Amino acid sequence: MEKKSILILTLGTSLLFGCSPTTLLPIDLMYDSEKVEAYYENGEFEEALAYVDERIEKYPRDASLHGERGYLLLELGRADEALDSLDKSLELDPALESALSNKSWALNELGRFEEAIDFAKEAINIKPDGDMEYINMGNALSAMDRDQEALTYYEEALKINPNSEYAFYGKGVANYYIGEYKAALEAFNKYNKLIPGDIDALWYLMYTHDGIGNFEEVVAYSNQIIALDPSQIDAYYYKGSVLVDLNKLEEAVNVYDTVIEKFPESPSGYYGKSRTLMYMEQKEEALKLLAKTIEIDPNYGDWAYEDPMFYNLIEDDAFLEIIGY
Repeated sequence: MEKKSILILTLGTSLLFGCSPTTLLPIDLMYDSEKVEAYYENGEFEEALAYVDERIEKYPRDASLHGERGYLLLELGRADEALDSLDKSLELDPALESALSNKSWALNELGRFEEAIDFAKEAINIKPDGDMEYINMGNALSAMDRDQEALTYYEEALKINPNSEYAFYGKGVANYYIGEYKAALEAFNKYNKLIPGDIDALWYLMYTHDGIGNFEEVVAYSNQIIALDPSQIDAYYYKGSVLVDLNKLEEAVNVYDTVIEKFPESPSGYYGKSRTLMYMEQKEEALKLLAKTIEIDPNYGDWAYEDPMFYNLIEDDAFLEIIGY
């Protein structure tokens, strides 16, 4: 999740004297904000990081530069390294709000949610009108299954920034997990308009429609996910199971045949087709596919034993032998 960048104030001390920075430093020592902004706009975070590293060599005690480095490392998915840079930034300037906020983000990424909450609180105290500060708090609370509390922070972020895509996403997640499906749909739909094609959001939209019982919508969103990423095997399986619920059994069989063709080493296609054939009262073929499933992954034996689709076979010797009971 993208977070805000950190404002660079490398030349702040010269500005205190009312002087133009260009009259005080050679051009090669100047921070080129336009270059960095271009890197960010193009998603060229490695290039931006290299530039900031050059600056840190010249200004090793500039807290904002270390904070900027931490932000870039987070964008690159290197949370451990980012945390080191953010700690250095806060060692030099303990009240640097952007570093506090991004440290909360880093701690969330590392699963250290209680600590993330502490730093989010500090960031909110310093900057109570920043949406990302509240989003970081909400993310930590949601990760700890404290979704009702998280919801208040996402809503606060939306008061500050009514178009905050990540607040909509977080709110959707929190609403979903407390069972407020209509509110979740509204939030995810707003996020999807701002960030179209996000597969994680499409999964949540699919789950939420499933929770409401809008099964045709579930199929539609599974199709979107598959179209965006044909390797999403779980989307095929989910689609197949919903088609069974809709009593579209031949369509479900076709979906599972596709899974078997595309992912022959995965048990899910064989298992899904086996369940569907049981529903269609084709027991012998269903058991053959179930045997193939368990040959690939024996854990499916326990699942089959608990699966309502196989309840009629609970005392069937052939079934019990296949699942290992």
